[in-house]
Parts: sequence; structure tokens; C-alpha cells
Amino acid sequence: MVGDVTIRLSGPADRPACVRMMAALNTYENAFIGDRLTDLASADTHMTFLEEEAVRTGGFTLVAEEDGAVIGFLVCFAEAEEGSYVKPEKGRYGFISDLYLVPEKRGQGIAQALLKESEDRCRALGLADLRISALVANTGALRAYEKFGFRPKEIVLAKPL
Repeated sequence: MVGDVTIRLSGPADRPACVRMMAALNTYENAFIGDRLTDLASADTHMTFLEEEAVRTGGFTLVAEEDGAVIGFLVCFAEAEEGSYVKPEKGRYGFISDLYLVPEKRGQGIAQALLKESEDRCRALGLADLRISALVANTGALRAYEKFGFRPKEIVLAKPL
């Protein structure tokens, strides 16, 4: 808990707020790369995919709640390296697919609290590490993730066709 903010598993009653925040996240990221669908229906469909993928992989969805209102969310999958090139004990990891916090609550340690809860849950699942990605242009997110202790592991390059 950070101040009056509680970090907890998401439930069905949280879904409408998470869908609205997913639309806001898509709108925010669209300003960087121009490829995001920003309508509420697309956000709803994507949130369904994320929730189902979290369940399928043994991951979880967390929310940050303050005064009865959901102000942030995080979706984490329990993933495994494909193939046989990684040591078995290092092959399973947590992957934070999406993290969003309403703008007026940023910079107060709430995203760090979501990340910490995710880290604790992944450790309890016996996962080897925790991974997250961010758009290169999203310097605010990159700073927050580095502050939490994330370091570059792999760089994915893209070339428009």
C-alpha cells in the first residue's frame, strides 16, 4: 500500500475502469508511433485478450485502488522461453504486458508499488526473472522501469515495410 492506495488482484467489477484506462494507454502510445486503435471497443477487446492470456499462462492482473476508484492496472503473464537454448531454471519468467496509471497519480510511487507486487507474485510462482517492454519514445516509462531496477536485456528493432 502506498498512502491510501491499495494494490490488489483485479476482479470483474474493475473491468470497466481497466478498459477505459486501456483506451487511454492506447491513445497515449498512439502519439508516439501512430499504430494504436484508440476507441473503447478496441480497448475492450484487447483487455479481454490480456485477461484471458494472463489466466492461460498462470499470470495475473493487478489494480491500484484509491478511495474506491481504480487508478491503475498491470497485466503480467507467466511466460517460458521456447526452444532449448536457455538453462531450464532460467526459462520461465514474468512478462508485464501492460501497465497504466492515471496521469494525475504519476510520480507518487504507485507504479513502483504495482511493479513490486508483480515482482513478489512472480517470485512466489518460481519465475526466474521479470521482464517489461516500453516504446523507445516513452522516456517517462523507461525512467520509471529503470528506477525499479529493470535493465536492457534485448533490443527489438523494427523496420516499416
